[in-house]
Amino acid sequence: MSEQANETKDAEKQAVEEEVKHEGTVKEGTESKVEEKTEKRFPPTPPVPPGMTKSAWKRQLRRERWEAKRDELAAKRREKKQRQREEKAKLKREREEAGIVEEERPKKERIVQQKFPINVIVDCGFDDMMKEGERTSLASQITRCYSSNRKYKASVNLRITSLNKLLKERFEGPMKSQHKLWKDVSLEEEDYTPDSESYVYLSSDSSNVIDTLEDNKTYIIGGIVDKGRYKDLCKDKAEKQGIPTARLPIDEFIKIAGRRVLTTNHVFEIVLKYLEHKDWKEAFEAVIPQRKLNQAEAEGKNTLDESDNENDVPDPKANNEE
Repeated sequence: MSEQANETKDAEKQAVEEEVKHEGTVKEGTESKVEEKTEKRFPPTPPVPPGMTKSAWKRQLRRERWEAKRDELAAKRREKKQRQREEKAKLKREREEAGIVEEERPKKERIVQQKFPINVIVDCGFDDMMKEGERTSLASQITRCYSSNRKYKASVNLRITSLNKLLKERFEGPMKSQHKLWKDVSLEEEDYTPDSESYVYLSSDSSNVIDTLEDNKTYIIGGIVDKGRYKDLCKDKAEKQGIPTARLPIDEFIKIAGRRVLTTNHVFEIVLKYLEHKDWKEAFEAVIPQRKLNQAEAEGKNTLDESDNENDVPDPKANNEE
């Protein structure tokens, strides 16, 4: 166990001791009470099963503890919401009895969706290459893709392919098969069938830059979270299948800090925003986190300042770019 983890555990144990003392436990029973509470909060870790690493065993135990508490936590959330509804209703009655008239809230404008004749595939065929936490993150990103396609002004024909193995277990287990209630989306266990004429694989590693999104085309987004471990992964897969690749024109319209690799749901949302506005710059700025844009702007200003200080002459090219 690391020194930081030990310090954290010691601090938590000390908090337990303070809690016991605060409860007024007699001095003679304080130590046993502390040990009892500590053991309940930090149960001893069972021996690691053969063939499993210590870290994997700890992850499994954490998952089992979470599953054991899931229903209890859900019940507490429901009770809290019920209390909030009752308190809100009570407050409303009291205000009405006091003759206080509340202003009516303006109704939300109903969004009229336009469905474009474009297909978007989220390719989940990289299940075996992800760690557990990355797979969990991808499941959340796929959920966001579905949600965006339902609520944005522009929508497309969305397909989730290769939804099998451990990613499927994630949806059917911890996520309680909510995906089975989804509408207007195709959930497929098999991989897509390559088509070199109408398919385009979107990859940040591609040398081709996409100019626009064409009707009756199918755009593939790689469904993988890998923290940059795999280079040219989606590009190589597309080339083996004979599918052309292209990257989004990020550098041509904006500056962002760090790598140009975006999450699966961000790429999908950019596609929807572009279809809505027909403007790449507006689509990027609406979806890409503002912190990445602000950081890039700050780095650009620092670079220009250093250039001015070193040469005592402004860089004409830099000035034109600004």
